[in-house]
Amino acid sequence: MGPKVTVKPTRLTHWENGLEATQIGQCLARSRKLLIESFKGVSTHSDHNGESRFVTFPQARQALQKVLEEYFGNKIHFITDEKLACILRVGQVV
Repeated sequence: MGPKVTVKPTRLTHWENGLEATQIGQCLARSRKLLIESFKGVSTHSDHNGESRFVTFPQARQALQKVLEEYFGNKIHFITDEKLACILRVGQVV
């Protein structure tokens, strides 16, 4: 039997399993190709071959903005940086 995995609950643990997070995930999945180009467009960090590969949190937020606005309309203000950080799985919002 392997080691037990313990997940420490956060303030957003319940939210991550809720309807809003699911809807955001579905929106991102439907817009995958558009988002890839959007992330490449905002990236200022590249790999050893010069390809855009890395984005900062503010760049990721910028890349997601248009898609989320189109999907959620005026409800987008409910998608906080803290929630985006959960979705993007970043450790800290800068």
